[in-house]
Amino acid sequence: MRDIQDLILLSDIHLSAERGKGLFQADNELVTFLDWILEGVGPARVVIAGDFLDFLVPAKGESSIAAFEPAAARKRAKAVVEHHHEIFRRLGSIARSPNNELWIMSGNHDPELLFQDIREVVERGMGVPSHPVRVRWHVNGEALRFRTGDASVLVTHGDVFDDWNRIDHGELQRAANRISYGFAESEELDYVPPHGTTVVLDYLLSIREEYPWVDVLKPEREAVFRLLYEFLDVRDLKRYSGFLASALMVNMASWLKKEIVRRRHPEKLVRESPKASRQQRFTQWLNERHERRKARETADLIMTLRDVSAEDDYFDISTPDECEDLLPFFFERGADLVVAGHTHAAKAHLVDDQNLYINTGTWARLLQLPTSDASDESWGSFLESLRGGQDLGVPRPTFARVGVRAEHRTHASLMAWKDGSPSMEAGFDFDAQGRIWRRQGMSDV
Repeated sequence: MRDIQDLILLSDIHLSAERGKGLFQADNELVTFLDWILEGVGPARVVIAGDFLDFLVPAKGESSIAAFEPAAARKRAKAVVEHHHEIFRRLGSIARSPNNELWIMSGNHDPELLFQDIREVVERGMGVPSHPVRVRWHVNGEALRFRTGDASVLVTHGDVFDDWNRIDHGELQRAANRISYGFAESEELDYVPPHGTTVVLDYLLSIREEYPWVDVLKPEREAVFRLLYEFLDVRDLKRYSGFLASALMVNMASWLKKEIVRRRHPEKLVRESPKASRQQRFTQWLNERHERRKARETADLIMTLRDVSAEDDYFDISTPDECEDLLPFFFERGADLVVAGHTHAAKAHLVDDQNLYINTGTWARLLQLPTSDASDESWGSFLESLRGGQDLGVPRPTFARVGVRAEHRTHASLMAWKDGSPSMEAGFDFDAQGRIWRRQGMSDV
């Protein structure tokens, strides 16, 4: 492996078989960003850390989507390339460049990248056959490790921290093996998708045309369950409530099993969040709603969402996210910096005043709730906009950069892409002797 000292990491682009709608609408911005890498950065190792494509968005002519259907995903991949061909061409230029490398990991929205023929569709979109691209694919849920200067960097998509959206790659690989033998029906594959995928396919897709804002609440943040309950029609409410309750039981049983393993055999650990699950709070809230049997009035919804907003530090880059308690496990095993995506929430903060965690955020769009102390009028206007089908998502493209800077020190930063150029959101320098990171002030990028 070449000694490339500059890592550029982004995640959760969510390219889908549509353009100008849905989660990703930043074609021009991403093309400009990739041109910046090609023309002004280098040599660089570019890593797309999962959810590069979004196979949970239907292509034109598809009325529904199965949770795991490789043949349909292959057609969807071709449509993705057609809708975003400039991006794939730029990525192909990076992959073919003698100075750069392109690494692509799978996530919970594109596990179908496991299949070689789907990856070939993507690669063909990146360049002509006479100039084959050189993409380093990592599609089995494994983490990547890089050494940049004196720092060890661990990169993961991040769904491993999320009980609701984690892909079981063992089950996925077994399903792929059965497909190779000719099994095709879902009941023959014996693959159970994560609960978050089921919510998207069974509930969100059916209302995204009328309420396009459901797309920008990925990955199923707490508010989406409150709002979804409000906007589903009556016939779906019972089924939806039952689904969340059954999902809670599965999650709790799985967590107890893994907790026993964690305590008795930590070397076998497959960590799940030890915190009270959001799904438990969702189900409790739904049960209370059923028990009260009250009319679902706007005032009641505002009160509930105020509580969610009061605890929502999603857009604060310095506050920990839900994987905070799990990070020491990886730092104890040699990582100095953990980089993840998945949550769409850009983060950059020290752990135990020593190690560093960065979440790359997303190039998809985000929806922000009003503040908890906003007026009733502001909340009412927000909900009326949602009821009217307004798309309130806004872009906030971010990425991480890790490289060797002055005095041969490793520097890591969370960056935003603003007005066609990079802007540092938070920067840190690595002290190799003490093996600690120190926060830096704003500086040139």
